[in-house]
Amino acid sequence: MINIGKRVRNIRESKGITQEELANKMDVTKSYVSKIESGDQIPKLARLELIAIGLDVTLEELIFNTSVDSKWKEVIELFEQKGINPEEVLKFISVLEKLK
Repeated sequence: MINIGKRVRNIRESKGITQEELANKMDVTKSYVSKIESGDQIPKLARLELIAIGLDVTLEELIFNTSVDSKWKEVIELFEQKGINPEEVLKFISVLEKLK
């Protein structure tokens, strides 16, 4: 299963961005970023969009570590509207991919 916190930390560190810099870009505290990276806080998709912007990556790159086919963008938007967390999005898409 995806670990959003590790993904955020890996991308942030690869870009040379500090937790404080990312927090400032997101208008949150450094502590909040730390909690995300440690797995103590799982952000909702709306917050993940801010993280992606702060890290200068697409939401798809942040969640899936790659660009997502356009067919999944609508699915992601539907999950976002329902307030479902990123792990559930990936679980759902993983199940669908296995049905191919």
